[in-house]
Amino acid sequence: MALSRLIQLWAARHHQRSGLRELAEQDDPLLRDMGIPRDKALIEAAKPFWKR
Repeated sequence: MALSRLIQLWAARHHQRSGLRELAEQDDPLLRDMGIPRDKALIEAAKPFWKR
């Protein structure tokens, strides 16, 4: 994989993780409305951006 592609991939994942962290900060009723358990949201938000 070319270095530029790797950097693009990491940037996209970093952006995704940022969104997951924001999602994990939402209140329980909103998460329930979206069908996302709080514990799952917190686990996903805690993962480093380089992990899937």
